[in-house]
Amino acid sequence: PFSIESHIYHNAGANPVQELAFMISALVTCTDHLTDVGISPLHALNRFFFSVSIGTEYLTEIAKLRALRLLYRRITSAYKLPDDLCHAFIHTQSSSFYHAHSVPHTNMVRVTSEAMSAVVGGCDALTVNSYDRSADPFSERIANNVSLLISNETTIQKVAEPSAGSYLLDHMSLDIAHAAWELFLKIEEQ
Repeated sequence: PFSIESHIYHNAGANPVQELAFMISALVTCTDHLTDVGISPLHALNRFFFSVSIGTEYLTEIAKLRALRLLYRRITSAYKLPDDLCHAFIHTQSSSFYHAHSVPHTNMVRVTSEAMSAVVGGCDALTVNSYDRSADPFSERIANNVSLLISNETTIQKVAEPSAGSYLLDHMSLDIAHAAWELFLKIEEQ
């Protein structure tokens, strides 16, 4: 597998549009290198997984993950691949960019909100970072419990697509995807 990550962009202060544009630019560059050495586009694109940082803007982060899927489909269709054979595996990770260092307990709420955004946005895998830099057993337990709470208390895993049918999220996802595509095209020109 090949990993395309947004963490470096996110933690440097990039907005969701920039994160996605840089990620799909890296995806296309890597895919082009792989196809140049004889690997089929289908084989190459099914070996990628995305690792995305999730910030504190709840709805925007949900829309960002949905926009990533839209952009991935746009890339796979450019390589003339059928949608049913390509799947974007998305790993998410709670952001360290927004963590308060002076009052680390506020980070418990932040990582919970970020994790919920990731799950509602349709992530395939979730990493919840500890709320405190010390990573003591208690903060690691809280990070683990966030995933357990979402899984066992919300029953969200019983819903195929939790954000489906939301006009606002559909609109936000399309706007983010469109803006990221425009930025991607500018990157490609340069």
